[in-house]
Amino acid sequence: EQSHELSRLQDGVAPLEDITKLGNQLGTDFLLVGSIDEVKSDRQIITLKATGEKVALREQGVRLTYRVIDSATGLVVYSDSHDSLETIHDGGSKVIEMAKDVGVNISEKILVNFFPVRVEAVSGESIILGQGGVSLIKGQQYKLIRYGAEIKDSYTNESLGRTEDVVGLIEITDVLKQSSRARILNLSFKIDEEFVSKGYIVRPIPMERRYTDTATLIQRLQAGAEVKRRKMLKAA
Repeated sequence: EQSHELSRLQDGVAPLEDITKLGNQLGTDFLLVGSIDEVKSDRQIITLKATGEKVALREQGVRLTYRVIDSATGLVVYSDSHDSLETIHDGGSKVIEMAKDVGVNISEKILVNFFPVRVEAVSGESIILGQGGVSLIKGQQYKLIRYGAEIKDSYTNESLGRTEDVVGLIEITDVLKQSSRARILNLSFKIDEEFVSKGYIVRPIPMERRYTDTATLIQRLQAGAEVKRRKMLKAA
């Protein structure tokens, strides 16, 4: 009966105060809960009017929302959503591959939120970051952020983190196993004169999502086919 009750809580549909009981039962610090709203991998064949060519399209992707809960207090310490639905020209990924991609995307977001990449040192016009490996990519740009004062919840007096001020822009130039080097692209002050340990972090610049729906993709393909047809007629 206890196992049945715990499995009911794990589905993420139960009230928040009940879900936190699961964390206490299992001795966990945090719980990741959420809901998968949509999963698609639908293939269709269309015929281009201009040329009669048959083209395969696939609408695929995942929509979901998730929350990270402090199991001791029941507070939601982080929440976000994921939307990768789009229509592509043929190809596509299997659902298991999409699941792996979503897992990597979500885990990276959570890790960056709880453990942001710190600036460990300043060397001339470059800065040294305390993270490397596969998490950072050469050429990738990040916002340089300076920590401010600590913020506390006026009701519980718990720390809500520190204020963050964006002060510049950097670009990764070298990636090692445990550290990285980045050059400063834009900065509003001389960081080497004001640098303090644990006082600066970097966060990735959110990429603008370019969603392509089925109707838009078909329109583009039809336009391309029409251009192709005109060229063939002109050549003839």
